[in-house]
Amino acid sequence: MELSLGAGILAFIFPAFVLFMSLCYLIGRPKPDNKLIGFRTERSMSSPEAWKRGQYLFGRQLFIGALVAGLFGFGFLSVSSIFLKVVLILMQIIAVSFFGMLTEFILRKELGK
Repeated sequence: MELSLGAGILAFIFPAFVLFMSLCYLIGRPKPDNKLIGFRTERSMSSPEAWKRGQYLFGRQLFIGALVAGLFGFGFLSVSSIFLKVVLILMQIIAVSFFGMLTEFILRKELGK
């Protein structure tokens, strides 16, 4: 099976974007007054320490989600069925969403609020 460059880009564009965003959270650490990006929940905005912890956790969870989505990208390259390709793209989105949502559960456990 010959792989085209377009299929490779399609398989990894979403995981690459999420990986970039995770690095923005891990390295850039969004400020609370930044209206563009930031993990904003009642719990994460309860104190400056909670804000910093929430941004770090969300970045870490996005990073994990990007890696899992990348694995689904490899699956995308190995199947020929259009239906399976669509399912794998949806699995990428679900993986990132799942790991991102875990941030609030971790904050709740750590902050207890």
